[in-house]
Amino acid sequence: MPSVKQDAVQEIKDRLDLADLVSEHLRLQKAGRDLKGLCPFHQEKTPSLYVSPEKQLWHCYGCQRGGDMFTFIQEIEHIDFLGALRLLAEKTGVELEESQGAGRRRELKRSIERLNQVAVRYFHHILMENPAGKGALVKLEARGITRNSLGEFQIGFAPAGLRKDNLVRFLRKHGVGDGEMLEAGLAVRPEGGGELWDRFRQRIIIPIHDERGELIAFGGRVFDETQQPKYLNTSQTALYDKGRTLFNLNRARKA
Repeated sequence: MPSVKQDAVQEIKDRLDLADLVSEHLRLQKAGRDLKGLCPFHQEKTPSLYVSPEKQLWHCYGCQRGGDMFTFIQEIEHIDFLGALRLLAEKTGVELEESQGAGRRRELKRSIERLNQVAVRYFHHILMENPAGKGALVKLEARGITRNSLGEFQIGFAPAGLRKDNLVRFLRKHGVGDGEMLEAGLAVRPEGGGELWDRFRQRIIIPIHDERGELIAFGGRVFDETQQPKYLNTSQTALYDKGRTLFNLNRARKA
């Protein structure tokens, strides 16, 4: 059976105003920045139920009931949360159930996010702690990049040496399957088939974040200037689309 969309509650709240909903069941009048009316949940002659349009919350100072639009519907209709969710979804035209395809895509994105977090720690450790990254570290420091900056931006290094599968072997030890590595754009399969190779080899690794600051991909710059191409990014994934991602946008928005 399809599952309820995780963002269904917020989508309903975005489409429906609490004051409009409550006013379908009782008369509201202005009370400063709020609205007030006679509470439908107990007998009273003086209005004690207040609605905050700003906070999208309601509270009755007489019977102490209160909450958001879902709790209001639960109380007024005598139904549980799921019943209120279905009623308000129908009222606002929000689709509650997501397709199996949408669910799989969400799980894929989560998987890639987890792999990216493992990979960024691996790359950074190689640069800062492993002999394989010493040459790259010396070169970066010679350009005036401090270790604090390297840590802040989680800069790393992808080694090569005689092997082409250093990250692949590391991820396998952590229980990551080949299919997951390919989906995350961290590995490639050589032409003609065979074992996976690391996508990034002998490159300085720069994490790429989206506008929310979430790690979605990596950029690799050559360490050896004779190597081509000079810049190489993660291949397109469910999280990353190079044509739609502006580098460092998340930091620019904080500035």
